[in-house]
Amino acid sequence: MKVFVLFLIPFAACVGMTPLPSTSSSSSAQRASGADMSGQITMPDVFKLPRDQATAALRRAGVEGEIHEEASLCGTIVNGRIVETGEVCEQQPAAGRQQGARLSVTVRFQTEDPRHGNAGKPTEWRLMPNLVGLTFEQALVAMRRAGYVEDERLQQVWADETSCKPSLVCRQYPEANARAGLQDGKAVYMGPDRNAKPVVANTEPSLPTAGSAPVATPAPSAPSAGAAKHWGGHGSPAHRDADNRPHGPGGGVFMGKTEPCTNKHDHCLRPGVLFASDGAIPGKMFRATPVFELEGKWWTWRGEPATYKFLFKTKVAEKISDLAVGKPIVWLVQQNANEQWLDNEYESLTSSR
Repeated sequence: MKVFVLFLIPFAACVGMTPLPSTSSSSSAQRASGADMSGQITMPDVFKLPRDQATAALRRAGVEGEIHEEASLCGTIVNGRIVETGEVCEQQPAAGRQQGARLSVTVRFQTEDPRHGNAGKPTEWRLMPNLVGLTFEQALVAMRRAGYVEDERLQQVWADETSCKPSLVCRQYPEANARAGLQDGKAVYMGPDRNAKPVVANTEPSLPTAGSAPVATPAPSAPSAGAAKHWGGHGSPAHRDADNRPHGPGGGVFMGKTEPCTNKHDHCLRPGVLFASDGAIPGKMFRATPVFELEGKWWTWRGEPATYKFLFKTKVAEKISDLAVGKPIVWLVQQNANEQWLDNEYESLTSSR
C-alpha cells in the first residue's frame, strides 16, 4: 500500500518561488489607488483569475512589492469550485487582509488539467461526474462522457434507504468531482423497485476449462465408498435457529479445505441454490451471490436478506451444444494472482466470485 505523507514547511519568502513580472514601478500614484495614509493596502480577491488579470488586480489595489508564484500543485477542487488551468487557486495574504503596500504577495496557479491526469499511465484518472438522480443507464452514459469507457467498472448496488428513490442513484462512490482512476472500481447506490418482481432465468453455463469452473444446482453425485462427504449437506430444509437467524438448506456448512469445487461434485453447491445478481447485460460481467429461499424471501448464506434484480437457476453444461446465444453464463473466478480458487463448501456458498 502506498502511503502519501504531507510535510508542512514554514513559509519563507522567495524560497522555491518565481517572481512574476511587475507591471509598474513603485509610485505615489500607485499608493493613491489602493494604499491608505499609513501605506497599508487591502488585499483584493484574485481567486480563479488568470495570471494577467490577477497581476493587474493586485497592482490596482496598491501592491508595490514583488508578486511571487508558488510552485506547489492546486488539486482540482478549491473552495468547492473547479480551478481551471492557469487560474489562481490560492493567495497570501488572503483576500480582505491588510499589509504594507511594499511587501511581497504570493499566489499559486493551477498548472494541471483539473479533469484528467497521468494520461497513458496505470494511474490515469478522470473527474467523476455527478450521477445522483440518474438511472443506471443514464449513469453509464455520463461516465462515458467523462472518459470512463469501461462500463463494467461501475457497479450497481441496491440500497434499502429512505433517501433512495426506486431505480435512481441516491449516492455514488467516488463522489462527484473526485479524481478516480480509470481502472478503479466505482459504485452507484440505488433504491430498489419494490413493485418489480425478480427475473428468474435458466442459465446454461460454459464447459469447464482450466482455471474456470461453471456453477450448478442439481443434487451432487455420491462420494466414493469410504470417502468423507464435505459438501451437499444432509437434505434438511432451510430454517431459523433459536436466535431467529435464517439458515440455508442442508444443515451446517463445512468450512475445512477439501478438493477444489468442480463439476465433479456440483461445485460444492446444494439443491435449491440460485444466484442473485444486480445486473444482466449482454457482453458484460456482474457478480453473483448464492442465495436460498425461506418464508417467501431470498437470503444469503450469511443469513442476510439478499439484494438482487435477477435470480438465475443454473445447471452444469455437459456438451458444447448446451450453450445457446443470448443465455447468461455463470462461472467461478480466482480470488487473486496466487491461483486461489474456491475449494470448500463455505466459500462456494458465501462468495460472490
